[in-house]
Amino acid sequence: MNRAISSVTHTMINSFYRPLRAVGLAVVLALAGPALAHDEDIAPLVDQLKKSVVNIELYGSVSPNNSLGDLIPQDSPLWELLNPQMPGREGQDGQPREQRIKIGSGFITSDDGYIVTNHHVIEGGGRIIVEFENGDRLPAEIVGTDKTTDIAVLKVESDVALPAVPFGDSEAAREGDTVIAIGNPFGLGFSVSKGIISARYRRMGGIYDEFIQTDAAINRGNSGGPLFNLEGEVIGVNTAIIPGNSWGGSGGGSIGIAFSMSSAVVETVVDSLIETGSVKRGWLGIVMQDVSEDFAEALDLDAAEGVLVTAVSEGSPAEKAGLRRGDVILSVDGEAITSLKHMQRLIVSAGPGAEVAFAVHREGEIISKTATLALRDDSGNVAMVDEPVAPGESGSLVGMDIAEINEDLRQQYRLGDDVEGLVVTGVEAGSEAYTKLIRPGDVILEINNRIVDTVSSARGAIEDARTDGKSRVLLLMQTRGTTVAVTLGL
Repeated sequence: MNRAISSVTHTMINSFYRPLRAVGLAVVLALAGPALAHDEDIAPLVDQLKKSVVNIELYGSVSPNNSLGDLIPQDSPLWELLNPQMPGREGQDGQPREQRIKIGSGFITSDDGYIVTNHHVIEGGGRIIVEFENGDRLPAEIVGTDKTTDIAVLKVESDVALPAVPFGDSEAAREGDTVIAIGNPFGLGFSVSKGIISARYRRMGGIYDEFIQTDAAINRGNSGGPLFNLEGEVIGVNTAIIPGNSWGGSGGGSIGIAFSMSSAVVETVVDSLIETGSVKRGWLGIVMQDVSEDFAEALDLDAAEGVLVTAVSEGSPAEKAGLRRGDVILSVDGEAITSLKHMQRLIVSAGPGAEVAFAVHREGEIISKTATLALRDDSGNVAMVDEPVAPGESGSLVGMDIAEINEDLRQQYRLGDDVEGLVVTGVEAGSEAYTKLIRPGDVILEINNRIVDTVSSARGAIEDARTDGKSRVLLLMQTRGTTVAVTLGL
């Protein structure tokens, strides 16, 4: 009896509230707008774009026990599915045979057969086969590769024009924009995933890094494939992921953090590889930093813009053009500099032999300089110096102990014979200098664009800054083989 009453009551309540819930949901959807009311219909676009995406297979000789292990863990259910289908597996004699050793993705960038992929997909040599969406398979030759940006260009010969896709403007892409990734994850074949741009201008340690971060599902095998915007343009080349702890820790599946090299970098590299087979980058010969709000205040700049020159290489185009430490470069050929990466891209893209004009802020004035770029050599490495531990004779300066360089200190801190300035011999724990990673052995070269090589000259620069009403000073320092700028509060 009670159960029957309860059932009737439940029915009556539902009949009363169900219309209200429906009205409430309609109101929510109306307020949310069309973006939440329906999703983009990307199927027609995908149907068009997938014809321009290719699978890439690299074949080579491998030992009997080396097959899919680097790609798919043997405890994965995909192992039994895919491993027996691998061409050229070892025979009963156990001798090495040609085998598919790498897979990846790529996309057609011209109708006459040029294909873009990642350098690491085809690195190591071997026979390259390109598979198209319709099942056709063609051999490919390497046109050129650029290890620095992890980009490679291949060429196939086809009797028909191939469906190429254009590059888009990655600079116009916004966080939150929808993107589409198409590729060959785990060798399964053509696969589509959709997501948004999570972040831009991600840096991963390279000189020319300019990655787009996306949450579109990208896995091993997607490398070299395109990241499309909703206009059907390539705005990135899928290059790297932060892998998950797949298959009990032996895999590396997507966790929604993937990185695509931006088309702003890739397009220039591809053009150069097709034209010459290599990438020739322009070289100016400066070390630079982004201008922060602190730097702008210390340098009396109206805004935090441009890049600060912290070192000029001897004999470089910059030195010949009259650029010097402490200059702030505001524009290149009339284009305002938004970041250090932006400046680097403009210089390397201009190429050796190009004549470029700079607008430079120096000591409160805007001046013009012109430089003819040289050829950049990306093969050199900067030597790192071990951090010394023993303090030397010191004076006190904004949280640091400093000393004039003599032969004993030069040996103690392993300073080169040409290093001039004031060596840091101690840093106060918890001070701003300490939090900004200034350490014993670093050398102060300038304070507020004034060369300092005595303790008294350094203190004089500090007092002058106080007299001028400044709350911060700009220090130009040599640290661990490079020159950096640091601001410290007074």
